[in-house]
Amino acid sequence: MIISSAEKSDSGRYTLQTFDSSGTGRGVYHLQLVIEAVVSSVTVTDNCLSIEKRKVYCSSDGENVHYNWTLPHTHQLADGNQTLLLEKEARGSVTCHAQNHVSHEHKAIDLKQCPDPTTVTTTATLRTKVTPRTQSGKGTSLAVTDHTSNSQVHLRFQNLVFVFVQVLEIIILLSLLGGFHIYARIQRKRTSRAKESKEEEVEESLYTNLDQEY
Repeated sequence: MIISSAEKSDSGRYTLQTFDSSGTGRGVYHLQLVIEAVVSSVTVTDNCLSIEKRKVYCSSDGENVHYNWTLPHTHQLADGNQTLLLEKEARGSVTCHAQNHVSHEHKAIDLKQCPDPTTVTTTATLRTKVTPRTQSGKGTSLAVTDHTSNSQVHLRFQNLVFVFVQVLEIIILLSLLGGFHIYARIQRKRTSRAKESKEEEVEESLYTNLDQEY
């Protein structure tokens, strides 16, 4: 049996029955036909997750791909996973084997040393500059310069200026209110005195008129 120009839709289980020239059955054969895209473009990446672990990840193009790993000085690990978790101190080369029913590819990378998290620490609020400094006969030390003090002083100064401006505005407002209140009291006193003076003049005028009549 020959299937020419097979396509993916031709995948499946085939049964072949054979007969001799007299029509007597000679046997039954079964064939499982699998048509898959070949494995290609295998890539391997290495990421340091923490101070103790690192993750090696393998990916590829193709269909129904199964993954195996080969580590330095060990036999092949047939775990079938795309992700391999290793200790941070792991060294040497690691190989990812990607295969399906029709093809096989592999990719190897060298494991690089993970950075020491105690050497350089980066946070959102702290920026430090680490400068190597070698002293004769005393090994190597690290000179750490903190750049946060200047920014903190500047921020505190801005806060003090803001508070001072707010207090000054309140003092000016209270002064204006107090001045207005004093002015209003003075005006009321002047009006009261003018009224009293006018009433006295009226009374004196009445007394004068009465004296003249008598």
